[in-house]
Order: sequence, then C-alpha cells, then structure tokens
Amino acid sequence: MAERARQRGAGERARVSGSITWVVGDDLEGVVRSLKAKDLKFEHYDLPGMTREGDVHVGGDMKVAWFKDPDGNILSITNR
Repeated sequence: MAERARQRGAGERARVSGSITWVVGDDLEGVVRSLKAKDLKFEHYDLPGMTREGDVHVGGDMKVAWFKDPDGNILSITNR
C-alpha cells in the first residue's frame, strides 16, 4: 500500500471500488422507471443465462438492474 501511495502523483487519491446491492422486491421495474426519470443511466451486460428487458436483466425468477455511482462503483437493485 505504501508503495502504491508513493506512485501516485500529488493530489491524486487512491481508487477503491466496491459494489452494493439493494433488494427492492417485486416493484423492481417501478424503481427502475423512477430512477431513469431522474436521469440515472443503467449499465447493460451480456451475461450467460440472462436476458434483458429494457434496463432489467432477467435470469429465471431473479431480476437485476446495474448502474454506477459518480465514482464508478457498480451498484445494483434486485427483486430478491
């Protein structure tokens, strides 16, 4: 860690990424619509065993939508 700190230039901060998921239940599509109305941009991924319905990825009975926060962390909302 100290080695990395020395490699960064003055004024740069360490980049730490993470992931957070919120379970929103059966109204996932409603939450997606609400967030999209506030100009949130959703991420789309090609994942095995999943299809996409708009911004919602579907795999069996699981539904999930991914987006990024201003720092680039990947966040998601899911129905379960």
